[in-house]
Parts: sequence; C-alpha cells; structure tokens
Amino acid sequence: MKKFVILLSLLFAFQFAVKAQVAIDDDIVIFNVHLLETFEINVTAGGVQEITFLGPDDYNYGVTEAGGIVSGTSTVTVNATGTWDMTIEADDFSPLPGFSGSIDIDNLGFWIESTGSYNFGDELVLTNGNDAPENSLAMPITGSDVVIIGNGTGNTGGEAENTFEFHWEMGTMRANPAGPMNPATMFSQLAAGLFSLGDFTTTATLTLRKL
Repeated sequence: MKKFVILLSLLFAFQFAVKAQVAIDDDIVIFNVHLLETFEINVTAGGVQEITFLGPDDYNYGVTEAGGIVSGTSTVTVNATGTWDMTIEADDFSPLPGFSGSIDIDNLGFWIESTGSYNFGDELVLTNGNDAPENSLAMPITGSDVVIIGNGTGNTGGEAENTFEFHWEMGTMRANPAGPMNPATMFSQLAAGLFSLGDFTTTATLTLRKL
C-alpha cells in the first residue's frame, strides 16, 4: 500500500509537469507601415467672395479692415510630407454679359495670418512680409505666379501646423515696396472709363509646390 501511494504521487507530478509545458505558446504578427508622399492644399472656408461697392467710402477706400467695406477672409490648409512653397495668381476681372471693360487685378490684394502652430519667421517664410494690415503691406495679386509662403526652418506638417487666414482687400491702394497695389481709387478708375458699373469676376489660383 505504501508503494502504491508513492507511485500515484509520481504519476500526478508527471501529469502536472506535462501540463506546465504546453500552457504557454506564442506566434507573431508583423506590421509593415508604408508612409507615402502627399502634398495637398485646400480652401476650407471663404472659397467664394462677394464684394459690393455701394457708397462713396467703398469707392474711395475700398475693401479693408481699416475702413470702407469689411474685408472678407478665406481659410487655407496645407498637408505636406515634405517642404513646400505656395504661389498665387489671377487674371484681371472680366465683365459678365451686359457690362464692359475690365478691372486690373492689382486692385485686389491680401495679407496672410498663420493660425496653425507654425509661425512666420520660424518654420515659415512670408516672402513679401504681408502679414499685418497696420503695416500697410497688403500685396496685390498679379497675372503670374508669385511665391507668397515659403519654407523656413521646415514647414513639413498637416493642417494643425499649416493653416492660414487670407484677408482680402480691394481698391485700398496699399504701397507695399515689394509690389504696390493699384494707386488709383476705384472711383478714379471708373471715372476714367476703364470699366462700367456692373458685375465682374475673376478666379485666384493658389498652388502648392513641393521643394
């Protein structure tokens, strides 16, 4: 009887040892991440601007936050996996049917505010310095591509880093040394017969370029 008890105990110990050997197992899952290049620009708000010249102040002072018509804004985002710069260009304003003449595009200008985490003078370069209305540095749009935002210390990033507010002006006669807006009031240009009363339109193109 004593020998049986010893043999039974050894059997239980052997079964426990076998179970302990198969209680843990593993395999693996391999993750391969593919980071592909992307460069994207979007106008997320203010894609259509309506400008109405009505009273004398509108024609004399234009579209500006300093007086005259209240400035319109557009929100622009950039998502880029590399460094980049941005250009802008537009044709002269063309008349809609029933109206005549054309409005020179240098009557339309802008200044830019960075509302993302990147700053002008650090990650970003504001090529023509047009980042504050009080400095009278609003830039005119031209008929050819002009670089307006460039790479500073590294502007790679998404919209959290690269979001911009464009503040539009028209007929303000700003005298930015890098490129002044049209120096004549909208009244003076109308009186000179450059364009009639009526409706005019143009399309500004913002282009994101990989550096």
